[in-house]
Amino acid sequence: MKPKNLLFSFATTLAATTLMFTQLWATSLSFVPGASTIGVGESTSVDIVIEGLEFVDLSAFQFDITYNEAVLSIDSYSLGFELGINGGIWDEFIDNSKGSGSDYGPGHYDLTQLSLLWNFSNQADSFILATLNITGLGLGHSSLGFSNVYLVDADPDCPNPIDASFTNGEITVAAPVPEPSTMLLFGVGVACLAGFRRRNNSKKNALI
Repeated sequence: MKPKNLLFSFATTLAATTLMFTQLWATSLSFVPGASTIGVGESTSVDIVIEGLEFVDLSAFQFDITYNEAVLSIDSYSLGFELGINGGIWDEFIDNSKGSGSDYGPGHYDLTQLSLLWNFSNQADSFILATLNITGLGLGHSSLGFSNVYLVDADPDCPNPIDASFTNGEITVAAPVPEPSTMLLFGVGVACLAGFRRRNNSKKNALI
């Protein structure tokens, strides 16, 4: 093999290997559970999970959760613990979340957190960023999506953005399904009513 061809082959293999590892360890955001069903007035919780931090540490994030406000409401949130815990001798993070007061208007829920930690060596490769508490408002389907996403690494000299992929979630708000016991009672009631009507008809015919 000629040196030129050998160099080209090596460069191609290196690029393919780099691409493979980049895809393998790509950072991603998702909702857990990815899909759920609740009734009107019922509540559920959904975790926002980040994965793929094997070669980078997260120090800050900001993004909006998009949803159908006619179908559900995001009532509150709680932040995870990997970017710090507040309430001790000093605060370990800043929470600038605007919630439903997002700059992007209705149907957007803003979450923003900046860590004040200086050591991220123990940060997990995947963890829960936040948990959303959601209530069903009206029948229908609502996707949960990410928009205006900014993830920042923990480089102390020059923080850099982290590229990430996103997986949407979905919540269905459905009408309540009658329980078997309720359906049985309904069936017994219908049968009794039919029998009562037959007896009345028999009495009327006998009088005639």
